[in-house]
Amino acid sequence: GARATFTPAREVNVRHLRIEVALDFAAAAVDGVCTLTLVPLASGRVRVALDAVEMQLAAVTLGDGAALDHSYDGQKLAFELADAREGEAVDVLVRYRCAPRRGLYFIRPDEAHPARPLQAWSQGQDEDNRAWFPCFDHPTVKSTSEVIATVPAKMTVLSNGELVADTVAGERRTVHFRQEVPHSSYLVTLVAGEYTHLKERAGDIELHYFVNPGREDDSPRTFGNTAQMIELFAEKTGRKYPWPRYSQITVAEFIFGGME
Repeated sequence: GARATFTPAREVNVRHLRIEVALDFAAAAVDGVCTLTLVPLASGRVRVALDAVEMQLAAVTLGDGAALDHSYDGQKLAFELADAREGEAVDVLVRYRCAPRRGLYFIRPDEAHPARPLQAWSQGQDEDNRAWFPCFDHPTVKSTSEVIATVPAKMTVLSNGELVADTVAGERRTVHFRQEVPHSSYLVTLVAGEYTHLKERAGDIELHYFVNPGREDDSPRTFGNTAQMIELFAEKTGRKYPWPRYSQITVAEFIFGGME
């Protein structure tokens, strides 16, 4: 009784995703610029269709600023690269605003729950990240990525890969992460909130734990065996953990099982 599912057709590969977002917690909305580095699979006129759910599009341009004619039906953003050359990368920028109903969740206090923390967290699996940034939202399409998020200055931000920059200007903080190994778009992660940052190591691998302020003493019950787990898997598989860091973070009112 299962429905047959097939890999979506595409005429480009995605080499890199650069996702720049400012989180509007009052409106539970995202102001974003997503730059996709696309590599055509053939020369000539190439059609591109991106997954982009319920977005208000401000502009779709090439990297040099030239506007791209496009169509949008609330689910798919489509355009053509008229003079594509096979294997020659092209940057496409999409400027947008959205109030995602899936993919990125805003947790906010209200009259009934005044103690609820102020947070935003992503849950992209399996095809939900399309609700907060335009992408080819299918696990067969893998790219490197970077996330640049602007949030209130008191917040901590976590995303994929290496921390490139963390700057505060007035009441706003901008944090930049970069992931240099290709991965599926559903794995792009963003969490923002007030956290206590705890650290340890498993050999030369950095371990980072982010917990709610006041819950530091609870951290060992959840994260205390992480270093031994990483060492055990390396021993049993014969392969060292391949990333420079391993981060774990707790979020409020998570409605799924987990998000790697």
